[in-house]
Amino acid sequence: MRPMEFAMKWRARAPNVTEISGYQEHYLDLCHLLRLDTPASDPTGKNYRFEMPVRKFGTGGTGRADVFRRGRFIIEYKQVGADLERAFAQMVGYQHDLGNPPLLIASDFLRWEVSTNFTGTNRKKYVIILDDLASTNKLAGGRTALELLHAALVEPHVLDPRTQREHITHEATVSIG
Repeated sequence: MRPMEFAMKWRARAPNVTEISGYQEHYLDLCHLLRLDTPASDPTGKNYRFEMPVRKFGTGGTGRADVFRRGRFIIEYKQVGADLERAFAQMVGYQHDLGNPPLLIASDFLRWEVSTNFTGTNRKKYVIILDDLASTNKLAGGRTALELLHAALVEPHVLDPRTQREHITHEATVSIG
């Protein structure tokens, strides 16, 4: 699947799909687009899976993280137009039980809000729009939307705000120097 094919498919489907009926297919398509392994690659389901059972922090209730990859991310999907801050708040309730992954990602099929969750740092949010996936324009951090999304799912540490500051300081030093 190519970025334009992915964008066309989900632009057409998203307005009519519910979170429950579409998020697994959307995520699997994203894995194919980015050439990533899928949750089926973890036969135990302990480190990477859909519907990861979780105890909600502070409420004592339970829930399920839509997509979870230990040490990398939690992804929570909502319907198109939904408040993705609500999805973020939901993930904050899950993060303690899931080992505080470095990224919390909310999606409504047409956009992703990638929020950093690195210990000792303030939250930084990257917004990726579906139609930007095929673009070669650089976003924050000097990456295209596709590169940013790939980094979020594969190597979340590159989005650590501390690393970003070090990179900017290094680049400034080199250019002065």
